[in-house]
Parts: sequence; structure tokens; C-alpha cells
Amino acid sequence: MRSLAAAVATRRLVARCWVAFCLVAPLESASAADPEASARAEQLFQEGLERMSADDCQEAILRFLESQRLDPSAATLTNTATCQDRLGQTASAWHTYRQAADLAELEGDTELDAKTRAALAKLGPGLTRLWILTAGAAEALTITVNGEVVDRRTPIPVNPGEVTVEATAPGRVSWRTTVRATDPGATIDVIVPDLEVVPPTPGPVEDSAGDRPPKPHADLRPAAFAVAGVGVVGLVVGAVYAVNAKDAYDDAAPYCPDRERCTDDGVELWDKARSRATVASWTAGLGALAIATGATLWILSPSRADQGRIRLAPWIAQPQNARTTGVWGLQLVGEL
Repeated sequence: MRSLAAAVATRRLVARCWVAFCLVAPLESASAADPEASARAEQLFQEGLERMSADDCQEAILRFLESQRLDPSAATLTNTATCQDRLGQTASAWHTYRQAADLAELEGDTELDAKTRAALAKLGPGLTRLWILTAGAAEALTITVNGEVVDRRTPIPVNPGEVTVEATAPGRVSWRTTVRATDPGATIDVIVPDLEVVPPTPGPVEDSAGDRPPKPHADLRPAAFAVAGVGVVGLVVGAVYAVNAKDAYDDAAPYCPDRERCTDDGVELWDKARSRATVASWTAGLGALAIATGATLWILSPSRADQGRIRLAPWIAQPQNARTTGVWGLQLVGEL
């Protein structure tokens, strides 16, 4: 394809003139309004030809593709396809030759059009193709080959080597397979099964109270001892203040004959007695409440309650003789 390099500038100019005068499918390049882009595209094209002559097609393709982006040309595509063919990327070369042939026809370059179509005719019989067959509803299916969406209605040319085929559809589980394209000119059937429906997302599972073992309760006996001990202290303090209040009342009695007339000393002793009596009442009441709370905690302790050692039971005393009746009541049965 070196002869193409010599004529590339002339072909680009002819293409633009042909479009301008014939007014067929306008192909005005973006570079026409950007001389710098056109010059850069030409530079990249020449660099690609140099790399191609040095048998470095990988680098040549990169430069050709960038040149094509800046200033599209059938000649650039043709050289790209030639490099792809040299690298064994036969399907990629076939696709690029098709684009080059269409663009050459649009540019009016009959010689280049004929050469690209001859290259297509030479490559076509040796291509390995995939034939995508669907087992289920195919309307919403999207098929990709090596990550590119394809039209499954016709056989798909692929490059030699491993080929990954993937099928997706809304609300369906995606499917993927890998095949090897090793036989030139062969057609490989790929059957896509009916895709499974995506299962609904399960909601939170609520544990039934009957399915869970009962949670063990802590032993409440140490707390019962502590609370009851505080209650005993409260009763003792209340008793001491009650005795002090009684002594104060007794001391105030001589100064207050009828509790309505008291001397100053009597009033002071009387107020002291009432204050101590109030403290005695509160501390004794709180102490009794603490003792009752401690007893409740002891009874509810799991080491006792769970074993059923303490319970209420009826109590009946049998009559001693025919002239007496029995006595009944309730009793706590068990061990503390």
C-alpha cells in the first residue's frame, strides 16, 4: 500500500472538490475549518506510514486512528485495515476495509474503492464467524461480542482466538460463554439459552418468639442482698431518729402544758421533736420499701424461680375433732 502514501494528499483534495461540485452526501471535514487539525492529521498519517514501513503495525494503527479522527480519509482507513490484516486481526481488517470502501466511493476515488473491495473479497472466505441463536424470547436481548454490541441477525466475523459472548435483558440474569475461533472460514453456532428471571430481593426475616430460646436472666440474688441491706440500714436509722424524737417530745412537755401555750424553750424542743420524727418516718418507710424490693428480687432470681423451688400453695389445717372446723390459707412452698 505504499503507493497510497504518495497520492494521499491529492486524493483528499479530489474528495473535497468532488463533494463541493457534485453536492452528494456532504463530507466536509472538521479540519476544513481548522487548518491546524488538518496539518496534524497529515503529520500523523506520515508517521503511521513510517511505522508501517518499519513493520511496527501496532504503533502505526494508533497514529492512523488519530489521524482519521482529525481528518477522515479513505486512504487512512485502508492503511489501518492493512496493518490489522498483518497483525492477524482479520475480522477487524474486514470491517475497516468496508468503511474504507464506502468512504472511497463517497470521495469518488474509484481506484481506491476497487482496491478495498478486492481486499474484502480476499479476506471474506477465510473469516471465522459466529451465528447467534436464541432459545427463548429474543426481543429485549442485547448481545455483545468481546464487549461490543452486535446485530445477531447475520453471522458475525470475529478475530482468531478466544471470543466472549454475553447476553443481557432487563429483569433477567445475564449469560456469558467463551468460544475459540481457530478454524478459518468456519461458522460457530452460539446458542443463547432462555435467560432466568432475576429472583426478587428477600425482605427482612422476622424471628418468631417461639423459635428463639428464652434469654437467660442474670442472678438477682446479689442485688437482692444489697437492696435489702440498704433497707435494714434505713430501718435502723429511722428507729434511732424515732427514739430521739420521743425524747425531744418528752423534754418539751414541761414547757408546753396544753401544746398551745409553750415557752421559747418549749417551742424549740417541740420543733426539734417534729423534725426528728419526720426524718424517722421517711427513713423507716424507705428502708421498708428497700427490704420489700430485695425480697422481690430474691424471689425472681432465675436460679430459684426457674427451678420452681418457691411457689404459693393452699394450706389447710385438718380439724382436731368433730366440734372444730379446719383452718385454711396460703403458704410459700420451697427453699430460700
